[in-house]
Amino acid sequence: MSSAPMGTAAIRARGSHCGMIVALTDTDGTTHEQTISLRDEPGGQSFEVTGSDVVVLRLTTESAHGARDDTRLAIAEVELFGRR
Repeated sequence: MSSAPMGTAAIRARGSHCGMIVALTDTDGTTHEQTISLRDEPGGQSFEVTGSDVVVLRLTTESAHGARDDTRLAIAEVELFGRR
């Protein structure tokens, strides 16, 4: 998740939780969901989600630090890796 520069982020109201649901759907149509908690700090964040024969990945934000009705949330980059 991308965030505002630290100077700007420090002056905004901050929520207590920022969460995202990661849903993986495999070839037989079964969907597995995992809730991820994200840190309220600038920079990249890594987390591991595992699945087999995944054909659909859905990211759904539950909440965001400092979110308001007149702003939009942006996810700057998602990097996926194959089997390890």
